[in-house]
Amino acid sequence: MGYTTPISSIDQDRIRHLTVALPPIYTASSTHRRPTPATPNQQIAAETLKEVYFQDGDRRAGSLEGVRFAYVGHQESELREPARRTWAGPRSISFCRKSADPGRLAGDDGGMQTQRAEKYAQCTANLAKDHAASGAEAVFDQALTNGLAAIVCAQWGEEHLMAGKRVKSAAQLLAVIEEKAEKATDEPGIYVIPETGMTASPSGGWPWPWAEDNEQNLPALNTRVDVAVLRDGISVTQAVRHARGAGGLTRGHVDALLALDDHESLQCLASEHADRAWTDSREADEHSQARAVATLIRIGDEEAARRAKQAVELHKPFHPKHNPDSLGLQSCPVCGYEAFGADHGDDHGMGVGVGECFVCHYQRSSEIAREEAEEMIYDLRWAEDGD
Repeated sequence: MGYTTPISSIDQDRIRHLTVALPPIYTASSTHRRPTPATPNQQIAAETLKEVYFQDGDRRAGSLEGVRFAYVGHQESELREPARRTWAGPRSISFCRKSADPGRLAGDDGGMQTQRAEKYAQCTANLAKDHAASGAEAVFDQALTNGLAAIVCAQWGEEHLMAGKRVKSAAQLLAVIEEKAEKATDEPGIYVIPETGMTASPSGGWPWPWAEDNEQNLPALNTRVDVAVLRDGISVTQAVRHARGAGGLTRGHVDALLALDDHESLQCLASEHADRAWTDSREADEHSQARAVATLIRIGDEEAARRAKQAVELHKPFHPKHNPDSLGLQSCPVCGYEAFGADHGDDHGMGVGVGECFVCHYQRSSEIAREEAEEMIYDLRWAEDGD
């Protein structure tokens, strides 16, 4: 399969073995379209491959007019559930302070420090959602040990982190903090680790006018470690983990765990929550697209066309007083009909509608609309940089 080009060109007609993952929009259109004498199955597939494979969504081969199959040796297709996006780790990498030079943060242990921050964020986010879930005690122990290990290693060095060849337990790490950190004067059981990565007034001034104007009102970026509550958390979790009691993890234990994220070696919970929200919104959108494809197959061409015509009557058009946020009907990314009822647009004003299609009932959420709008903004900036 190919198209007419000079001899020896990489696009010369030849047999090609293609394995192509089609986005839902093409899966929907290919499934929805029925072959006719003028448009057989192979031509439908060829037109789809032209856009997805050869032109890569209008990124290349813009002059290509058509693609056809000259010979098909083997053809196979299947539907797969989209893979989950995995957490990419914290947005910044923390390091372990080496005892040979206490004033320097070395990067040779940065990989392990990042793993500690990852595990702390994942486990703590789970506990923040449900601290009474089965197995929460073991999750608490993982979160606390990894969080304290990252803090102690970054703050005071490996000699305070290790007990022989092993990392100290959570209880031992809390003892290090009691010894090395400052005891809070306003609340018993609290130990304070001052923030070292930020000065009261950076040389050259603040890069943000609001920070300079409100310098006196900015809170101190110190880490407050509630040693008493965390030590109690260890006690209640160890009881159930070693069959000595029923446990009793409370919200107070989780709150003390959350407070550790203020330390510069962690500061990764916001990224973890953002990543989970992204994953949830993508999974919901993929589910909505799959349901829309199933609807198209069930209702058929005639009913789909009827719904598309009726969409004009069903949609509430823009009105400066009664419906000022409406964007009007847009093209649905699944069925392709101009029947997507956009109740309002994305947060960036790029015109990506939030609403539902009157034909296939695909629903686009505000989160997905914002993501698509941001991709449009990046594409525009990339194009401007290229010019």
